[in-house]
Amino acid sequence: MTHDMTTTPSSPLSQMTRAKAIAKEIAGTVGHLIVNIQGRQYPTVAWWQAVGWAFNLTSTEVEVLKVATSDNSTEYMAVVAIVRIDTGETISRGSAIASSAERAPWGRSAFSVRSMAITRATGRAYRHSPCAIIPHLLKIEATPAEEMPIESAQPEVRALPAAAPSSSRWQRTH
Repeated sequence: MTHDMTTTPSSPLSQMTRAKAIAKEIAGTVGHLIVNIQGRQYPTVAWWQAVGWAFNLTSTEVEVLKVATSDNSTEYMAVVAIVRIDTGETISRGSAIASSAERAPWGRSAFSVRSMAITRATGRAYRHSPCAIIPHLLKIEATPAEEMPIESAQPEVRALPAAAPSSSRWQRTH
């Protein structure tokens, strides 16, 4: 049975019926990829990828940039696209930044920071895709567990830059 809500034109009722069928199947198949954090249920990015697969979607890196910082921390900005598996058509995109200055369990080495930027961008891209309805139908949070701060740490609030970054601040990493 194919569940393709990305291109099939249909009535809202039939789309919701298909979404509920997908949600039911996902709950029974990849429920182990949902994490309890402070009494709330959060999907992992692996869960989002499994949901995407049910919609004939996958994630792909578009761009990862190393950001020059004034405090010598390591910072990466990543852009990820959600694409149809069969055609490669882009369905949605997400971007995110990760920094070694964050208090985080995933580490401060450059590869860990780069990986977390990609993980965050992947989660955001899926939350802008047609599969974004699934967490709501399952009554779980949409934010990936990997983005949640650890219980003992307070999330760091960083001010947004006043202007767009200059071209010398961004460097391609691949």
